[in-house]
Amino acid sequence: MGNLKFQKVTLFEFIIFIHSLQLASGMLIMPSPLATTAGTDGWISIILGWIVTSIIGVFIILMLQKNPNKNFSQILKTYFGKWIGTILFLAYAFYLFFAGFNTLLKATDIVKVWIFPS
Repeated sequence: MGNLKFQKVTLFEFIIFIHSLQLASGMLIMPSPLATTAGTDGWISIILGWIVTSIIGVFIILMLQKNPNKNFSQILKTYFGKWIGTILFLAYAFYLFFAGFNTLLKATDIVKVWIFPS
C-alpha cells in the first residue's frame, strides 16, 4: 500500500471522467421527469447541459493550473474578493452536497424497486 504513486490527471481523462459521472447520474435521475416535461426533444437539453458543464470543468482546471499552490476556495477569494468568493464557494459546496444526496436517494429508490421488490 505504501508504494502508490500519485499521477496527474490529464484534461482528456478529466473530461471522460466527468462525462461518465454525468451519464451515470443522468440515467438514474433524468429520464422520467425529462420525458414528461420535454417529450422526445429532451435529448437536446442533455447535450447542452453536457457542453456547459464540460466548459465549466475546463475553466476550473485552467484556474487550478494557474494557481497550483491554492485550493478552490482560495482561488475564488483571489478572483472575487473575500466575501463574494466565500459566498460562491459555499453555494458550490451546498450544490455538490445536495446533488450528491439527490443522486444517492435516486439510487436507493432504484435498488428498492429493482433489487428488493416487495
